[in-house]
Formats: sequence, C-alpha cells, structure tokens
Amino acid sequence: KPIAVANLKDSTGKIGTKSPSLSRDGLKLYFASDRAGGQGGLDIYSATVLDLKLK
Repeated sequence: KPIAVANLKDSTGKIGTKSPSLSRDGLKLYFASDRAGGQGGLDIYSATVLDLKLK
C-alpha cells in the first residue's frame, strides 16, 4: 500500500526533487532530483531508510 511522503524540497528552493517512492520492502527511498553532482537533468537517487515512523 502506498505511503505518503513529506515534502522533499530543499530550503533554498533551487533544487527540484520529485517522485519519491519506497521500495516494496520499505528499506529504500528512490527519488528524482536535478541537484548538483548528477549526470545532468533529473537523476535517480536512492537512500536507505533507517527508521520509518508512520503517523
């Protein structure tokens, strides 16, 4: 079942972060971003979920 994810925007408003999605096991968060250091345009990033607390 999909879980709502809080706003992923950076505090400067200069980086576009879009389309957050959790893996089926809930251990990885994937998202697209145009942050510096990528390959150009929107790149796909992943982060390991350490502690997911649902409200």
